[in-house]
Amino acid sequence: GEDETALKNQCTSLGLDSSVEWMGRTDDVPAALAEGSVFVQSSRGEGFPLALMEAMASGVPCAAFDCAPGVREIVRDGEDGLLAPPGDLDSLADRLLRLTGDRELRDTMGDRARVNVQRFSEAHVLERWEALFRLLDR
Repeated sequence: GEDETALKNQCTSLGLDSSVEWMGRTDDVPAALAEGSVFVQSSRGEGFPLALMEAMASGVPCAAFDCAPGVREIVRDGEDGLLAPPGDLDSLADRLLRLTGDRELRDTMGDRARVNVQRFSEAHVLERWEALFRLLDR
């Protein structure tokens, strides 16, 4: 995006050029997620983030700020992802390091994420709506 030049300059000034690969834009989100090992939702405010659910559905464990009820509803902290207190960069970095440093934890949380996020699938949500309507129709 518009911050690309500034971010690349910051990367260079921090001496991280050999550790960072700039992927650019893509329209193939599933393929990009399949190549990733961790997804970070660093937004300081979110409603019900679809990107987070897409990552989880791809089996990618997430680290995120617990910035809104939607994030907490999606990620089960310690089970299928890790949440950090809102705006606490050190805590988010800690969660990210825990995931990147432990392959078994990543794999376990990724597998759980893929299963757990299905509670938001179209079929499951429709089933819940129909159950509500049956209850109200009594």
